[in-house]
Amino acid sequence: MTRTATTSTPLDVMEELMNATWPALDVLEQDGWVLRSSEAVTKRANSVWPRVTQGVRIQSNVRQAEHWYAERQQPAVFQLSDRPENSELDIFLAGQGYSRQAETLIMTAGTTRAAPRGSQNTLNPGAGQTTLEVSSTPTAQWLELWCTIEGTATPSERKVARALVQSVPSLYVSAVDGNGAVVGTGRVSVNNGWGGIYCMGVHPDHRRQGIASTIVEYLTACANEHGATHGWLLVAAANLAAQKLYASNGFTEVGRYHYRRQPEA
Repeated sequence: MTRTATTSTPLDVMEELMNATWPALDVLEQDGWVLRSSEAVTKRANSVWPRVTQGVRIQSNVRQAEHWYAERQQPAVFQLSDRPENSELDIFLAGQGYSRQAETLIMTAGTTRAAPRGSQNTLNPGAGQTTLEVSSTPTAQWLELWCTIEGTATPSERKVARALVQSVPSLYVSAVDGNGAVVGTGRVSVNNGWGGIYCMGVHPDHRRQGIASTIVEYLTACANEHGATHGWLLVAAANLAAQKLYASNGFTEVGRYHYRRQPEA
């Protein structure tokens, strides 16, 4: 399939898109910062996004954020993109003992021009005739596999995870094997001409069969069908195998972010 060309996109635009397509359940916007909490389920939905850093009283804002998270029995965590505007805050947090964690790549690509052929598609024979199914809500099996891969174990955590996954209109792709079991997951949310790909996962017994790559290709096609000309996804800097896979789907790095986590008292 051919792809539309990718473009250089400022990180602040990507951050707006990321926030819109994975919104937290509890949010406070204060002095240009967005404080997000979702009962400690997923990092991004439980972190401060400093939308504005220049001209902000950093020390005062950090203390207010720490208080807000303490009320929710959570440590303060900051999500910081690697841009010059965040350097002063990053240095301040490091000096306060905040640990640097989970460096993540933001990767983008043009969406495929060819739209999906229907609600079900069969993968190549090497994938064991696994089929892809798309729906507007995640199935119970989809949620079970994604939560298991993410390590979301308790019933309360899974309830929050379900709410996060369904927080905005999205399409959910399931890779289903010949026995009817969901062995792969993916989600795409379209916002302002962009398709954000999330919740990528493949059951350990079904990896290295082309399932993940095909899910990504299918999600970008779904996004294109719903008006997106570009897509993005997020991948851990330490996950070189996933980066290589996404690069094979036409995705390239446009930026990075990391987290700063408050030290234990």
